Amino acid sequence: MKFGLLAVVALLAACTQQQTDALWSTQLATAEQPGTEYVTVLGRTWTVYPSPDQPGVYVAQRDNLDLNPYGAPSARRSPQAVRAIQLATGCRVVSSTMIQDTSARFFASVVCK
Repeated sequence: MKFGLLAVVALLAACTQQQTDALWSTQLATAEQPGTEYVTVLGRTWTVYPSPDQPGVYVAQRDNLDLNPYGAPSARRSPQAVRAIQLATGCRVVSSTMIQDTSARFFASVVCK
């Protein structure tokens, strides 16, 4: 009887831990940066937000979920990223500071007057 009760308690504890882990992973995956703006450039949606660890630097990332085979023609991403940051911030992008990482995010400093 003791072992049966112990097994039930152990199973319930394992289920609770899995639900807690799933809850945290879902919250992290859907977490949105503060100050996030969504802008459209040439028919494509861009997410622009300030870099959390670099003041004055903004990040632009194109949303690939809105791919439409009958949509706008392909265009270079760098000018689109510059335009997206400018639309979202209202500031001018310093083009010499713009870099792209391996996940196709663009980082650039801005100058506001």
